[in-house]
Amino acid sequence: MVDIGDLEQAAGRAAAPIAQAAADRAAREIAGGPGAGDSGGGGGGDAGSGGGDSGGATDAGGAQAADAPAASPAAGGGAATAAAPVKAFIEPERGENIECLFNPAELTIAKQNQWSEVKAPGRNTPKLTFSQGSPGTIAMELTLDTTATGEAVTKYTGALLDLMKIDSQLPDSNSKTNSARPPYVVFHWGDFHSFKAIIQSLSIRFTYFAGNGTPLRAKAQVSFKQYEDEDAYGPQNPTSGTPHPHLVHQVSVGETLDRIAASIYGDPTRWRLLAEANAVVDPFALAPGTTLMIPDVRAVRRG
Repeated sequence: MVDIGDLEQAAGRAAAPIAQAAADRAAREIAGGPGAGDSGGGGGGDAGSGGGDSGGATDAGGAQAADAPAASPAAGGGAATAAAPVKAFIEPERGENIECLFNPAELTIAKQNQWSEVKAPGRNTPKLTFSQGSPGTIAMELTLDTTATGEAVTKYTGALLDLMKIDSQLPDSNSKTNSARPPYVVFHWGDFHSFKAIIQSLSIRFTYFAGNGTPLRAKAQVSFKQYEDEDAYGPQNPTSGTPHPHLVHQVSVGETLDRIAASIYGDPTRWRLLAEANAVVDPFALAPGTTLMIPDVRAVRRG
């Protein structure tokens, strides 16, 4: 009759080498990484187990690689550092720039020309004569998200909506003739600088809210329409094809418009240009620290 105690002892003796091999393998993995020596000295069963452990380690490494992209080797043996992304922004005609919280995933630029057909009896195709070009357009979707800070995303959607409102403070506005318009803008993203444009259409869709109803995320469909004739479809050189930029000057103690005009234009009589551009009523009552927009003389003459 078989003794159960003898069977348990035999099973223990048979399992001891397997347990010892597993313990040795774990110690090697802790000391020097997985797979060190499994395939050389162990039997077939140990080699197979070692392969399984090595595969598990590979899976973990793959997960880590997915979370953090591997650095590319640089020319001295070091790791190359990826350049920080450049934030896109909208530059309005007046006021502060509007930074895009997230860069757009894509841009759509469109341009059309108008051609007239000239009757040509007996021909398959009429002759075309150029009539005129049509304004260019740029369309994009902007993602606005403030979940990280908890502030209302309407701070940013409101700034976009303001670009479609009439601004009576613009230089060419005239309250006497009731002449006013919304501002023009320029879209910048790295080396891409759009033509001078107006916001033709804007559609904002709020997609995420806090528990108290505060909107935290929105999608804005923005369409820009060319404001004036310029060859500025994203030149690679930021100084080419773009309008002459306006300078900005901060008023110091004791400065007046005529002194500023003399220092910038070399002509104190151009103070009126500064006054009109900044809607200054009293040119002798400039508060120190006031920021003035300095129109470019070339741009004024061209306009």
